[in-house]
Amino acid sequence: ELIVRGGTHIEPQPNTVLELHDDIALAGPTAVIVAAKPLIGTEIEGEEIISSIRGDVLDVLVNEASLHGLSLEEIVKQSFGKNAPLFNNAGQHYNHIHFWHWMKKGGGGTKLPGALSKAIDSDLGGYDKFKADFVAAGTTQLGSGWAWLSVKDGKLAISKTPNGENPLVHGASPILGVDVWEHSYYIDYRNARPKYLEAFVDSLINWDYVLERYEAATA
Repeated sequence: ELIVRGGTHIEPQPNTVLELHDDIALAGPTAVIVAAKPLIGTEIEGEEIISSIRGDVLDVLVNEASLHGLSLEEIVKQSFGKNAPLFNNAGQHYNHIHFWHWMKKGGGGTKLPGALSKAIDSDLGGYDKFKADFVAAGTTQLGSGWAWLSVKDGKLAISKTPNGENPLVHGASPILGVDVWEHSYYIDYRNARPKYLEAFVDSLINWDYVLERYEAATA
C-alpha cells in the first residue's frame, strides 16, 4: 500500500520511519494495520493518508512559528495553549508516531518484560488492575481523545486526554497510548469502545516498545 505525500509515492516498510522534516518523523503504519486485522483496522486504514497530510501541514506550521530545529516533543510542549493549529497537528503527529509502534501481531496479554511487570505491580497494583484502569480511562474519555500509561515523577500513572493532547504537556512521559477517536474503532466495534480497548490490551500491545519508552523515561 502507498502513501501519497506531496506528489511522492512512498511504500512504508515494517519498523521503518519516513522522514518528514529533519527530526520530525512518521512511523509507516501499513504493516501494523495488516497485523492488527481483524481486531482493528477497517477504519484506522484512513490514518495512513491522514498522517501523511498531517506531516505536510505540520511542516508549514513549524516554519510559520519559527520553531524549526526543535524536537517534536519540544514543539508539542511549546505550542500547548499558545498556538492551537500547531499544537493540534504536532500533538496528533507525536501520538501516531508512537501508536503504530505500540501495536504488533501477537502482542498484548500478560507476558511483559520483567522490569515493566515489576513497575506495574509496584505502581499500579498489578496487571489486572492496570488493564481495568487503562480500559476505564479510555472508555470514560468523553468524545475524542487518548488513554495513556506514562511515567510521572518516577512512577507509572494512567491518564486520559482530550483530542490530540498527551501527557507531555502535563509533566509526564508517555510510554503507551491508545487512540479512542471514533475513527479508530467505530466501523469494527460501533459503540462498544470497551471491547476495542480490551482487544488492544489483550492482543495488540507491543510490550517491547513500551519497555523501550519506559527505560528512556526512567534513565
